Amino acid sequence: CKVHRFGDLSADVHVMSGADVLVGIHGAGLANSLFMREGAALLEVRPFEFGTKYRSLVDNWWPKICFLNDHRLRCWFANIDEPDAWRPGVFESTEPSNSTFDAVHVGELRSRDRHVHLRPAWLLHMLKQIVAVGPD
Repeated sequence: CKVHRFGDLSADVHVMSGADVLVGIHGAGLANSLFMREGAALLEVRPFEFGTKYRSLVDNWWPKICFLNDHRLRCWFANIDEPDAWRPGVFESTEPSNSTFDAVHVGELRSRDRHVHLRPAWLLHMLKQIVAVGPD
């Protein structure tokens, strides 16, 4: 395992092109998975309620992006719904200043931006499942 902080495009492409698995919280940073080689895996971790209550909004996001870009990436999704494995994000602890958001979008945004605590045993379990399936 290697931790990488994104920000230098050249380094980002180099790291992603050699990665077998990218683990990340749902968000724009996962776009770096498009630099991964064919057959690599993406494990998208979703905060409490975001992957369950709002799953119709996110379930097809990465598979669709990969399809449209003719990129063969194995996508795995993990919904963190244990009550003690997350905490509210900044958006959830404040009222939205823009009244144009409807209730669904406010709920989606609040749950999307929650902080997640990944338990090492859980992460190891998920990685073992990904490895067991193999690249194709």
